[in-house]
Amino acid sequence: MAGGADDTYAEAISGNGLVTVGNDASGALLVWNEMQSAIAYSQPQDVSATLYSVTFDGSTVWGSGAGEMVSWTAPHTFSVFEVPDVSTITLTDVSDDGRVAVGVGWTTSGAGAGRLVDGQWSWLNASGAGVCFAYGTNAEGSRVAGWCNTPVVWFGNDQFDVVGYLELAAAGLDVDVTEPTSRIVALSADGTVALGDAQARAFIVRLPP
Repeated sequence: MAGGADDTYAEAISGNGLVTVGNDASGALLVWNEMQSAIAYSQPQDVSATLYSVTFDGSTVWGSGAGEMVSWTAPHTFSVFEVPDVSTITLTDVSDDGRVAVGVGWTTSGAGAGRLVDGQWSWLNASGAGVCFAYGTNAEGSRVAGWCNTPVVWFGNDQFDVVGYLELAAAGLDVDVTEPTSRIVALSADGTVALGDAQARAFIVRLPP
């Protein structure tokens, strides 16, 4: 995929496989429509953004800056959503229709996972943890894969205890999901299958509907 004035990085591809988003080393925002040369997208004024995600049909691309999330529906048509009380916000994924975006916000007390729904930001339940990360969401944005001192999935805003669930189910996995670095990194479209990373091995959890 041609384009970019410097080292070029692809960050995400649409669910239909037609649109890819990324950046180059100079900070340019790049979007490829199939295999055509990259189209440079505009930066909002006073925002230094990076593209991180794209909706299923490729109609909306998403990125984030220091304290805001940004969506584009065309190279020069964008909306900026301010995220309060953060020094940095990093978008990690969006729902298939682009209505829900998830990410990680750094605050004065640590890092928190949150969700932007119809332009309104809310923090996901940390259950007392000082650092939480959101890595991905399901197709409709109702469930979020992440880490909060333990691998978690948020159902709505509430944490689902993956480790406790596996112990209750006597799953007997040949991986140590209780390792502090174990995390849930992705969800199936319907949110009932979670992909976990236990460092030495990956694991799959079938979640309640």
